[in-house]
Amino acid sequence: MEEKRLCTNCNYENESEANFCEHCGSKISETCPKCWIKKGQPYNCHYNDCPGYKLFILEKSKS
Repeated sequence: MEEKRLCTNCNYENESEANFCEHCGSKISETCPKCWIKKGQPYNCHYNDCPGYKLFILEKSKS
């Protein structure tokens, strides 16, 4: 049986690979175990909503 990830915001049971809640969009854990922007590597962008491809611009502006 596949393990589910419970959203702390709305208690929705998400797929085990989900980084964000499929129901409310909240970030499920501090570090995304498989960040799709970082090519599947664990990563914490420090954003509550996934910045998507904007992440590269946001990171560049920090440096």
